[in-house]
Amino acid sequence: MSRWLPSSRLLPEPRRPFFGRDDKRLRLELLTLDTEDGQRWDGLLYLPPGAGGRRTVARPAVVVVHGSIGNFLSGVPRTVSFGLAQAGHPVLSINTRMANYGVFFGGGLLHRTPLDIDPALALLRRRGYERIVLLGYSMGATMVTNYQALRQAPEVAGLCTVAHPLSLPDSLRRRWVRYGARPSYEKVARRARERLMPDPERSERDEIF
Repeated sequence: MSRWLPSSRLLPEPRRPFFGRDDKRLRLELLTLDTEDGQRWDGLLYLPPGAGGRRTVARPAVVVVHGSIGNFLSGVPRTVSFGLAQAGHPVLSINTRMANYGVFFGGGLLHRTPLDIDPALALLRRRGYERIVLLGYSMGATMVTNYQALRQAPEVAGLCTVAHPLSLPDSLRRRWVRYGARPSYEKVARRARERLMPDPERSERDEIF
């Protein structure tokens, strides 16, 4: 004898947000950031309850930078941004030219990423935040470390890196060696240098293989 069950009983439980119940207390502001070299990137400002008062402005604001395959809305940047904002910190999660595989398929060049972080700090300064923490995940960790080493921005009170590779080139080389890549890392690096010289940014021989 079969027993009829309502269709709702047969469906799996809906997937619920990972970030807790208090997200509605936060104020989110979608922004665009213009760079010195004419690029425009998206950013999302997370403001905790009561943001805008002197007490909130006195707390360090956090700039969050994504990894090589991510962006300002997904994965670790999203989790970290919600968590810090819920703890009372204003958070600005930003895209850079390296977002969404930009390092592979777009115009992502690591040495130009300081131009993407500059407007994020400028925006927070205009909002009255005098202390800023740079937080980067994976390749974003390399970006924020490189940024502060170059700029030495006085308002940066701290640097936080998550899943930070010691060296991106060295990590790649070791992975290629471990798995016996053919051609070898050294051969590909040599070929890239030959093809991209003298100016990697203007070379017409730049290609993905």
